[in-house]
Amino acid sequence: HSLTYPVTVTAQGADIVLRDKATSGKLVNKVIRAGEAYVISNNGIEAVVLGLFEKPMAYELSQNYPNPFNPSTTIKFGVPEKAEVSIVVFNHLGQKVADVMHEEKEAGYYTVNWNATNYASGVYYYKLTAGKFNAVKKLILMK
Repeated sequence: HSLTYPVTVTAQGADIVLRDKATSGKLVNKVIRAGEAYVISNNGIEAVVLGLFEKPMAYELSQNYPNPFNPSTTIKFGVPEKAEVSIVVFNHLGQKVADVMHEEKEAGYYTVNWNATNYASGVYYYKLTAGKFNAVKKLILMK
């Protein structure tokens, strides 16, 4: 099958999540609200994955994985409403060592990676701040 670009995807009756299949959402990772459309113009995208969009009922911060890790780990979190979100990493002394992300996010579930190649082995803590919500979890870097 060949596609003619641009391709328009329209959500009808429900919010959906659209991700490109080849990179698991690195090229396209978009929530399309019911009644809205999204145009894919990158002709390098050969397949997409569609799923129902489910928003969290409350703020969530999951344990990173893998843990222990070397050199990078994935942090998953959820926000139930649009919010300024930041994820910061601290060392065992409570000193900030990395800003993993800081951006406004719509309601939904997200993942972010932290590459700790330039950090020493040890115990670190990552903190999610979203609106008035804060949560902290421990992660272990083993080289």
